[in-house]
Amino acid sequence: MQKGIVSCGHPQTAQAAIDILEVGGNAFDAMIAAGLMTYVAEPSMTSAGGGGFMNVLTAKGENILFDFFVQTPMHKRPEKELDFYAIEIDFGATKQTFNVGLGGAATPGNLAGLFHVHKRLGSLPFSVIAAPAVEAARKGVVITEYANYLMELVGPAITSKNEGKALFMKNGKIKPVGDTIAFPDFADTLEYMAKQGNAKEFYEGEIAQRIAKDCQEQGGYLTLDDLKNFQVYERKPLQVQYGNYTISTNPPPATGGSLIAFMLKLLEPLKLNQFGFGSGQHLHYLANAMRLTAASRSQLLDQKLYEPTVLLEFLDQTYLQAVRSNLPKFDDRLGSTTHISIADKAGNIAAMTTSHGQGCGYIVPKTGIMLSNMLGEADLNPLGFHKWATNQRITSMMSPTLVLKNGKAVAAFGSGGANRIRSAITQVVLNHIEFEKSPQESVQLPRMHWDKNVLDIEPAYNSANVAAIQLPDEQKRTVWETQNMFFGGVHSIFIDQNGTPEGVADSRRAGVVRSV
Repeated sequence: MQKGIVSCGHPQTAQAAIDILEVGGNAFDAMIAAGLMTYVAEPSMTSAGGGGFMNVLTAKGENILFDFFVQTPMHKRPEKELDFYAIEIDFGATKQTFNVGLGGAATPGNLAGLFHVHKRLGSLPFSVIAAPAVEAARKGVVITEYANYLMELVGPAITSKNEGKALFMKNGKIKPVGDTIAFPDFADTLEYMAKQGNAKEFYEGEIAQRIAKDCQEQGGYLTLDDLKNFQVYERKPLQVQYGNYTISTNPPPATGGSLIAFMLKLLEPLKLNQFGFGSGQHLHYLANAMRLTAASRSQLLDQKLYEPTVLLEFLDQTYLQAVRSNLPKFDDRLGSTTHISIADKAGNIAAMTTSHGQGCGYIVPKTGIMLSNMLGEADLNPLGFHKWATNQRITSMMSPTLVLKNGKAVAAFGSGGANRIRSAITQVVLNHIEFEKSPQESVQLPRMHWDKNVLDIEPAYNSANVAAIQLPDEQKRTVWETQNMFFGGVHSIFIDQNGTPEGVADSRRAGVVRSV
């Protein structure tokens, strides 16, 4: 068998993982190297100032969900003092509003998470693992067509302050395809921390003090205590049965995994494969399951998200049946997030999703690190902006997911796409397990997403079957002209019954697959 395989969102991200696998690193070393590279090669999607999750299954059979997502600050301040303002991102067929500025920055977790995973599961020195990202940050990365598109898309966020303009713009415009973008300050910062073997400089040292000082003087919440007290959590993944498979995904206080589990359990008894993929019945029940899942989230999940018994209530069969009874019988939106899946020859497998939202615009001086705008994203603040409880892990749609059969991993995937993450992953699971589609088909087939009384639908479905979807009168539907990153980017690895892995990169987000 090959040494390993990776599916992700950028060629250099993939190459960083391959470089580490080639010198004998395991899947977790490779994931850390790839994660660090995303901060350089995919800077409009994630950064060291963001947060994320990694779902792993070790060769020994240990399934762990590492939670290093962002945390709410310990203290609030008057809203009138905040650097917090709205921007609009145009996907073409739809638009979304996000809030940026230092008042949107939550306590970052990405660096703490990667160092924690290394200490727990890594096999190579951190300085070796970080070397590809350090080199790329110093030399610069060539801007691809997709990277340019993303920078244009989130330009109002990442170029809202002078430091961002200097990094991402040239002659008053976003840097063009073929130009390079370099992060020499980040190269120095990362190289120093890699040699130290920890991220104390970022969370306790001069960098932390500068972040705290700038936040207090320029309209942010973060203090030195917020940074010093950040913790990485090792959680037991949420596992649910779907037929003969076990779906392992992100548990509360993240919401994405719970919504995926809920939707799958809602649909399981219907046996959608009897209708055929893309049929009117399939699309009708899928769309309405999305609608009822969203309603169930607001009615129960959001209200009790931090209570220890929330999953017992949310996935209770009686509650599921009550919701299922509201499925009408068939009568003849971006998020800046990136995902990586990696497997190695020893049987280790990992799925990691990270993000900094759109970025708050603030780049920590002399580091090249932009903080997140997670406090300014509506999906992550269901009770309203600035209404969060202090010092609490922020909820997330990010759902790195493993599919297990008889205790062995048969698939690993996740997605970017804000609130579309849950629908993207659910549909890939259904395509592969329920409809028995090939790995390529499971990822590339058209998708749909329901949110706020609008059903967005990718093209290629039969128009008559789309028209057959029966929704309440106030619902709208939008059929897109082309597939789009709006519907996620499910970069995946599938493992067949012989143990042979196959990587599938989602073309919606210009994904790539590499093996060694």
